[in-house]
Amino acid sequence: MKLLSSGTKYDSCNQSAVCHAFGPDGRCIQLYKTLLSNSCAGECAYCSNRCERDTMRATLDPEEIAKITDMVVNGDVTTF
Repeated sequence: MKLLSSGTKYDSCNQSAVCHAFGPDGRCIQLYKTLLSNSCAGECAYCSNRCERDTMRATLDPEEIAKITDMVVNGDVTTF
């Protein structure tokens, strides 16, 4: 999680690990951003995840993200 969440700083939403969305009632909902994978076949010079870069790779499937999210919500995990 820590490895993939650090890649979100390049997301255009904003420069933090939290993205702010708004519900239909106007309440702000803080969404924790994370990448599902930092594996890539491209070689874009600007990208920190380009394939030729020597970096640790990780991939999570949606079920793993849901399980981790449930653990955080239930207080089983507080930090990564």
